[in-house]
Amino acid sequence: MQDKPGNCNLWNEFLDLIRKILTIPRLVFLVTTVTLIYFTILLLPGLKWRMEGKLLPSLTQTKVYELNSETEHKKLHTYIDGRLTSENEINTTYKDRNIMLWYVPPRYVNNTPNLEPIKACPERNCFTTTNKKYMKDAAAVFFNVQIMSIPQPPSRPDPKQIWILHDTEPLEDFYTPWIRNNVFRKPQWRHLFNWTMLYRNDSDISAAYGLVRKKTPNELFTRDLDLLVKNKTKNIAWLVSMCNNQGKRMEYVKLLQKYIKVDIYGACGTNWPRSKDAEFHQMINSTYKFYLAFESAFCEDYITEKFYRNYNGDYILVARGGGNYTKYIPAGTFIDTRDFNTTKDLADHLHYLNKNHEAYMEILRKKDLYISMYERLDTVVNNNIVFIHYQYETPALCEICYRINNLQIYSKTIPRVDEWFDKKLCYPPSDLK
Repeated sequence: MQDKPGNCNLWNEFLDLIRKILTIPRLVFLVTTVTLIYFTILLLPGLKWRMEGKLLPSLTQTKVYELNSETEHKKLHTYIDGRLTSENEINTTYKDRNIMLWYVPPRYVNNTPNLEPIKACPERNCFTTTNKKYMKDAAAVFFNVQIMSIPQPPSRPDPKQIWILHDTEPLEDFYTPWIRNNVFRKPQWRHLFNWTMLYRNDSDISAAYGLVRKKTPNELFTRDLDLLVKNKTKNIAWLVSMCNNQGKRMEYVKLLQKYIKVDIYGACGTNWPRSKDAEFHQMINSTYKFYLAFESAFCEDYITEKFYRNYNGDYILVARGGGNYTKYIPAGTFIDTRDFNTTKDLADHLHYLNKNHEAYMEILRKKDLYISMYERLDTVVNNNIVFIHYQYETPALCEICYRINNLQIYSKTIPRVDEWFDKKLCYPPSDLK
């Protein structure tokens, strides 16, 4: 809060009067000391706020670039992005440890027999493990839907223990028919869960695949984007491993190829081994102007690593899926197929951008002001990487850590978790024309 000018003038006049009256040095010292103490007490809250504000640049705000409060990613709290504390520091900070147990982990969670501290959160007392011996002490327990096949639920040692139903994929009959017979739908299971943790924005814990935010001044650097683009020799690339799926993306691309050339790599085109993933992205980055980020299913909020992982490339993404892209990603930094009535209309627009350098550069320069945040999660067996998953999971884990440290606010039970899954948020595509 700013001081009022009138009050400042009166105070200065008062001090001048005091200085004229107080000619005895000791008395001057005494009054000055009292005055300083008085103002220190008044300014302490503001000083604390300024100190905290000084720390903010070292934090990553888990917001979607610059959205208003109605559409921002409301579930995620601020978390520390860079500073890693030692386990000893964490142990000495809190006596009580909050254990988060992956009772039924997804395949990208590695076997973790010991307690591993989550080092990226403001709350420093949370640990993860896959060791079921910690079940009796766990504050939160994860059950992954796709892997879950336990007929009967385990014993819950404490009624306050939080059970979380987790997954990263759409879980509806249309997309995954097997889901209708999953054990979480059984009467003995469906009333036991407290929170949901999925990519969906209406989850208790929203575990997005990624996050796009504005670059900080330190992340902005000058480079010759014009020269980079002029050196590109090809138009559109697409890497795909599943040729047939509910999103019918292959059918869409075949229609698109009637009007514009699309180079397909992976299982459905020119083979490119996964072991050379880094080389592939370097090749795409230096050679192609556009990259297809096509989802395997049309589901609300379902925007995956196909978009977030490729957003930082020096090319323009063409997005296709059921997610509301401009809710999470700045408009004008990518191309959405929904903005075109037919595949021919899309092809015409891509031809236009390919021939009009400035129109293309306008999109690329705007995109260069933003950065996509995501994490690479490797599954390691016998020192070999056997599976790679891309997910921005740290904010979700920090959200859980925050909630179990404030359980009096967030404690609840979902009466019928199966009904929450049956909201029919997936649908067949209608753009195959």
